[in-house]
Amino acid sequence: MKPALTIDERFDRYTCYTGDCIVWIGCSDQHGYGSFYESRHRPYLKAHRFAYEREHGLFPIGLDVDHLCRNPSCVNPAHLEAVPHRVNVQRGLAAESCRKRGAAITHCKSGHELSGENVYHRNGRRHCRQCRRSFNEIRHMKLMKESVAAGNLCECGCGERTTLVLFNRYEYGEIKGVSRRFIRGHANRGKRFK
Repeated sequence: MKPALTIDERFDRYTCYTGDCIVWIGCSDQHGYGSFYESRHRPYLKAHRFAYEREHGLFPIGLDVDHLCRNPSCVNPAHLEAVPHRVNVQRGLAAESCRKRGAAITHCKSGHELSGENVYHRNGRRHCRQCRRSFNEIRHMKLMKESVAAGNLCECGCGERTTLVLFNRYEYGEIKGVSRRFIRGHANRGKRFK
């Protein structure tokens, strides 16, 4: 009867050297990450995680293994790094494809070109200034109609109707777009509307 293989020997049976990577050729999941079990009584482990722990010791709690080579079947400890989940996602293939997809977009949904002065960045995304201006104009007209329909009266108590005017800070060249509402009336010109 053959002696039982050690866990390291069993692990090494399912690896293959291809270039700089050590590729896992055993069973893998739907995303290409290798699966490996330590013993019959323990559940499956991810092969790359086992390779990291074998080389560097116990894996830090709360961290993910990041493949620096972007090959999910690679179990080379030199290509594995323990990083927070957020960093792992930002470095990943999905994030890279999103960046490429975003860079490939040259026009907004309305057909305006997304380049030069027509682009502003917010929350890491590019937005169209022309679309924002038209949205603000539509919103301004809607608020004006609502103000007239509601019959807003002047706050000084004279009984005159007032109109609601929006001043958008984009028009004055500032970066942050905060709209303010003011009431224009004869006695309280420029008073803040609440």
